[in-house]
Amino acid sequence: VVETYLMRLVNQGFSVATVSQVGPVPEKGMVKRELDRVVTPGVQLLSTLSDGAEASVAAFLVSGDEECSIAFTTVQSGVVFLREKVPLDRLSSELQR
Repeated sequence: VVETYLMRLVNQGFSVATVSQVGPVPEKGMVKRELDRVVTPGVQLLSTLSDGAEASVAAFLVSGDEECSIAFTTVQSGVVFLREKVPLDRLSSELQR
């Protein structure tokens, strides 16, 4: 049921944070809570990758007649990799790799 509401809010453009109560409930005052997760449209994409595949984004910039640079990342890690001075005749194999 919670997932339905989360996805409804995310589809409307909101980011949603979920929290859990931690520790004992005091008789007075605030209940301590910790952040469980943040759901955004980008995170929603990850939930569609149920087969364990990694979603990658790649972009390349042709910097000359014979070379290009490629930047790519996996959505899960957020780490960006950069390959510079890739010969254009190797572009296809680099993107497949």
